[in-house]
Amino acid sequence: MSNVTLNKRDIDLFYRLHPSLMMYVSKKLGIREISKNAETFRKLPLEKVNQFRIRLYENTYLFDQFIDENPYHFSSENLDIVREWKRF
Repeated sequence: MSNVTLNKRDIDLFYRLHPSLMMYVSKKLGIREISKNAETFRKLPLEKVNQFRIRLYENTYLFDQFIDENPYHFSSENLDIVREWKRF
């Protein structure tokens, strides 16, 4: 496995997109431990965030729903990034 180094802009973008996607997944799957906003979601223990990630990859259709609904009004470029995550 190779190490990936992100620049500051990409890190900021990740921390804007990823929590939004995870909060969406939590709501759609009825996971009770959801945070009220992305900032508090970022503060969740890594184990809890990983549980959300596992559930997302068990239900990959949620990527498409998130992109189609675009509940946080992201740009098409940002949605393309989320679309790429589906392949990981």
